[in-house]
Amino acid sequence: MKKRVKVVPKKVNNIKKKKSNTIWIYIGLIVIIAVLLVVIFIAINNKSPGNGDGSVDNLDKLIDASKTCKESNIKYINTISLFGIEQTTVTYFEIKGLKEDKCELYIRSDKITIELSDEFQRSYLSSGGTQAKLDQLIIDTNREGDALEGKDGTCSFDISYLTNLLEEWNVGTFSNDYVEEGNCQGTMFEPIMMGPSPYVGG
Repeated sequence: MKKRVKVVPKKVNNIKKKKSNTIWIYIGLIVIIAVLLVVIFIAINNKSPGNGDGSVDNLDKLIDASKTCKESNIKYINTISLFGIEQTTVTYFEIKGLKEDKCELYIRSDKITIELSDEFQRSYLSSGGTQAKLDQLIIDTNREGDALEGKDGTCSFDISYLTNLLEEWNVGTFSNDYVEEGNCQGTMFEPIMMGPSPYVGG
């Protein structure tokens, strides 16, 4: 008796490949958005005086210093969850003082850790991805985060503008207007390029 060979239509394979590629594009976009939000977007959901290691989860100290452009610095740590991706970022902020009547603000991304939630992983597997590809995807995603570590930049603002800006960040209000206003320069403000993973496909 001949065994029947199940032939998977090419169209089905193409659909699976398209789904996998779409997932990787989705992850890349979310990582970019999450990094920008964590570095600049300051949430106030879990404010506290400090975290025991010198880090803080609000900008109160920096806001006070900005009113006179007094030299000051903080290490800000925060964890956010966005579409199944949990990201913890440590960011260094420093007011460097007045230079040519402008108050300089230095920002540096020190540490980025990215984890994919169980729900995200189940969704990935159910859409046709394999466990091996998922494991590699987790490695690749954190590699992208590692590549963003050390990105920094400096902006120069009028004192009143900087104080207002920090107050807005502290209550979760964000826009990109400050980049042009402060003539921000540095690797933090350069375009982020991310390529598809060779491990994601049909």
